[in-house]
Amino acid sequence: MKTLSVNAALLGLVWRVIESYRIDPRTFIPASLYRPELELPVDAHISVEVYYGIIGKVLEEIDDEAVGIRSGSVMHPSHLHILGHAWMAIPTLLAGFQISENYCRLLIDDLDARFAGEGDRVGLIYQRSGDCSFKWIQMDSTLAGLVRLCRLQYGESFVPASVSMSRPAPVDRSVWDDYFGVDVQFDAPCDAVYIRRELAEQRLPTAHSGILERHDALLARAMASRHEADIVTKVRLEIQRQLPTGVLALEKIAEAVDCPTRTLHRKLTQNGTTFRQLLKETRIDLAQQYLREDSPSVTEIAFMLGYSDAGAFTRAFREWFGEAPSTYRARCK
Repeated sequence: MKTLSVNAALLGLVWRVIESYRIDPRTFIPASLYRPELELPVDAHISVEVYYGIIGKVLEEIDDEAVGIRSGSVMHPSHLHILGHAWMAIPTLLAGFQISENYCRLLIDDLDARFAGEGDRVGLIYQRSGDCSFKWIQMDSTLAGLVRLCRLQYGESFVPASVSMSRPAPVDRSVWDDYFGVDVQFDAPCDAVYIRRELAEQRLPTAHSGILERHDALLARAMASRHEADIVTKVRLEIQRQLPTGVLALEKIAEAVDCPTRTLHRKLTQNGTTFRQLLKETRIDLAQQYLREDSPSVTEIAFMLGYSDAGAFTRAFREWFGEAPSTYRARCK
């Protein structure tokens, strides 16, 4: 089974959506994964399973069929990390569509974007390879977010030529039609946003070639780095996912990332690391993150990190930092 991942910056969008319903996001998003006041590294990723798990719990609390449209409407470019910042400097919407096609997988592994040109129209066609119970909401958010980016760059008067969605029509379709500014085609063969070619090629007042070049270079490097260190990233994510089970072995990780055990061992060695080293580093990182908050308890953290009891975790923590977990937590306050 392939381990898919999501750029942790997307949790910023989830955070903002939860806040828009006047609910405390900290109820759903662990401090170890995201806090708006903390800067995220470019390569910060979490597993799709964890990401969808958070969204699933949020949707249990929020009973709104149009939550995906709201998600797109409150999106900020920073929620898309480098890709969002690159959009802020694009010379044309056409260039923005092409950047999205090239780099959308830096945001989430199970999302594909394909650029399409049809006569006097150009568009982006989206497809998700993953499967979750709220896939329509996810696609609502994706298409609404694209239109949001276009309006931020072109102006609030931006209206797409057409919007099509594979989902069935919602109970109240007016929210969709009003947001996009066109009659949305539901039960369509694909999920897509098209705009007039003339509009797509119009130069934008926010264009900045120097900034775009720098961000495009960052995107290219991030994509290359993602491919080169892909196996290490996958193993880290899988270790994090399996830690609470308490049964961690290279063989089980290898099966999860769909790689023979010997091959995985060799690839990790080629990347200058080992399974044991990644396990230790993951435990250290998560322990520090958990202990910076008032909860969970030390005993709960021990089990979350795959230890048999709090004593085993405390001994390991003393080896790492020379002090007890409780002392570290008190010092961080």
